[in-house]
Amino acid sequence: MKFRVFLCVAASIVACTVGCAFGGCGNREWYDQIKYDYARQNNYKVDELSLDVYGEYNGTYVFIIDGPWGYPGVEVGTVEIGGVEFYFSSPRIPETYNNGSFYSLQEAYDEQLLTHNDLVDVNEKFIAGEYITY
Repeated sequence: MKFRVFLCVAASIVACTVGCAFGGCGNREWYDQIKYDYARQNNYKVDELSLDVYGEYNGTYVFIIDGPWGYPGVEVGTVEIGGVEFYFSSPRIPETYNNGSFYSLQEAYDEQLLTHNDLVDVNEKFIAGEYITY
């Protein structure tokens, strides 16, 4: 019995540590807010949405949102943003959220919500598939 309790505690610590490494600790309220705002602005239900979160950068969250839609007409390929080359092999392209507003990566960079170094970090996580799903 003590061994099972130890394993449960150890597994919880590992899960939290991994989640924290990808910006998952303490951000649940923000993830809920992002989903709520997105649903409200686009006439979806919150429970229809999920987020793949790549990180938070000085109050700007970078994520891909999924829901009950397809991706018709969205082009894939290479895009340069702030001197960083992103390759999108599917129409699932990261978006950003800051203070109740949604931005493309380009718009967030242009508005100085993301720096060049932030974009490099996001791109590395995007390539490696490092995100948390919420």
